[in-house]
Amino acid sequence: MMTMTHGKATRFTKRGGVTRAVASPLQSSSSASAPASASASAAVATAAADAAAAARWGRSIVQPNRSYAALGLGQAMVDLAARVDDKFINELGLADVRGGRKVIDAAFKSDVLAKLDDYAGVEVSAGGSLSNTLVALSRLGEANDLLQFANGEHVDVNAVVAFPSVRVGMAGSIGDDPLGGFYRREVRKAGVNFLSEPRDGAATGSVVVLTTPDAQRTMLSHPGSSADVPQDDAFFGAIQSSASLIVEGYLWEEGATVAAIANSVKRARKVGTRVVLTASDVTCVERFAPEMRELVSNACDLLFCNAAEAHALTGEACPAAAAEVAARECPLVVVTDGCHGSYVASGRSTLIHVPAHAADFKPVDTCGAGDAYAAGFLFGMLNGETPEASGLLGSICASQVVGHAGARLARGEANEVMRTFALSLQ
Repeated sequence: MMTMTHGKATRFTKRGGVTRAVASPLQSSSSASAPASASASAAVATAAADAAAAARWGRSIVQPNRSYAALGLGQAMVDLAARVDDKFINELGLADVRGGRKVIDAAFKSDVLAKLDDYAGVEVSAGGSLSNTLVALSRLGEANDLLQFANGEHVDVNAVVAFPSVRVGMAGSIGDDPLGGFYRREVRKAGVNFLSEPRDGAATGSVVVLTTPDAQRTMLSHPGSSADVPQDDAFFGAIQSSASLIVEGYLWEEGATVAAIANSVKRARKVGTRVVLTASDVTCVERFAPEMRELVSNACDLLFCNAAEAHALTGEACPAAAAEVAARECPLVVVTDGCHGSYVASGRSTLIHVPAHAADFKPVDTCGAGDAYAAGFLFGMLNGETPEASGLLGSICASQVVGHAGARLARGEANEVMRTFALSLQ
């Protein structure tokens, strides 16, 4: 089912139950194994599929009536990270969720933080899967501006950062507590306009991230105010002025958010804003599979999920097959599969395998790789690239993030991503 040619993406077309590989735009025509006539015919069909997908997304992200390229709707969470030993995990009764994610209440969170006093420091950061994607998307825009306008001359980097061509916003619920103020400042400083006002008397959500010596991360999520989805005029106005609305799957952790999510998506569809769903977490998919399937089938333009999430959503254990099944309901589906690359399904006939980008360094921390991939893919599609080229950009982004500790794409890394992507298309 999978073919790799010189590290390039390989396209497959399905006809009559037979899978045929044909030369892709990123691959020399001599590498196609099908006869010339069949290959040419298949190439025409796949080019048409690419054109259809690009037509849905291909308007420039610089649109007179769209203030934002992307507006994210998700959990606004502060990460509280600490390095602990296995004894700490066991004493908290977390052996069964070690390396996974668990939703906790305020009392349990306080107990954990009190016990962490015996360990060396807690690192505080404005975290969250969606914010990682939005920050990376903003930084890719800055890097692209520099790449496009430098031409060997001096460029005022500060001006590019202050007035980017790619504007990114986020809506989420925070409290009027110190953590809420910290989150808002940090996200804005990273290039994302956080639109929501603090809620009086509410506690900002947080995630206690416990990393053991084997690099396993156990995440304890206290939703706090993030369980409330903004439903005010300011948010609805932002939807109307955005090219895309990215809905974070973690919002399904609290069942009360389902109706608000549906209303937000309905408003986006009404004004022509594209709807993107990130599945986020396999346990969320398992608990709310019917609601997610309904959104994917009726209102979603682009779905991101990893292999486990795709399995939970479709029942298909094979990532490629899961991508194809989901694409029967959603125009564009991306299933990431770690070091095995990703699968991009467009419509009912086209499946693309994008190999993982080979970097010059060993992976250090895979946390955030999927978030970075989503940013790269979305940046490509919003700029009118094909799904195949967008997958390549996503793969390059992911390879940069896994090369260091931490889940975010740094500005310098974004510059390297755009240079690598430009060279790969020459």
